[in-house]
Amino acid sequence: MVTGSDADKTTFLGILNTASVGGTWTLSETGQLVFGPNGLALNNFSTELNLFNNTAGVVRTLDVKQNYPGVLVGGFGPKLGLAAGTQALDLGDIQMFKTTIAQEPLLDLQSSVLLHELREVFQDGGNASFSASHQSAIREQNAELAALGSRGVRQPGPDIWEAMLNGTWEYRFPWLDFPTGIAGFEVIKGTGAFNISNIAPGIDDPGPDVSYDGSGHDIAITSVIFEVVPGPSTWLLLGSGFVGLVLARRKITA
Repeated sequence: MVTGSDADKTTFLGILNTASVGGTWTLSETGQLVFGPNGLALNNFSTELNLFNNTAGVVRTLDVKQNYPGVLVGGFGPKLGLAAGTQALDLGDIQMFKTTIAQEPLLDLQSSVLLHELREVFQDGGNASFSASHQSAIREQNAELAALGSRGVRQPGPDIWEAMLNGTWEYRFPWLDFPTGIAGFEVIKGTGAFNISNIAPGIDDPGPDVSYDGSGHDIAITSVIFEVVPGPSTWLLLGSGFVGLVLARRKITA
């Protein structure tokens, strides 16, 4: 089921249909997703979303909203105080990612971050177990990128949070440029968070010792970039100042 304003539901359907091949998504009067096939072969996104939508006995709720308070891309429902089996989706954040490999051959796309969120809520249901569902969601995210021919692969955490000035922040997800073997980070930069606890777990994993504080800030993405991890020789050239910076960033993850 999809909940939200009529305008936000329309935006959400637009995101789904941009990512889908093989049919068109609409909503029933009761907010249920309905897929109308058009005779073309389904792509990975359409296949997975049909699986989530059509599994017997599985009922999940997607609460969609532009600029969802406290949410970065998506928020795990129980961590936000929502019912288990609910996922909060920030449409504005999702739309900050590109839609095609031609536009972005290395980093996340709208379809990959959205499938991350959908797998998370589909797998978890009423268990309220974020850790297990989040790891499955990363595998789902990577499978979508692979199906589209992306060079990028998200790696296991820890994710690295860094507070900047005046509520700006940077969140680093370990990332790999698979064909070249170059390791780095997908760096999501944004505004509206003064502490890691201002952001509910979802696309990000702040670690087991961090809980969302319910502050309700407008967490907004401003850019998404790739940052290379320096190799051993580069570390020596840069010296201890850079080492100290990296260690400071890592320390803020707890």
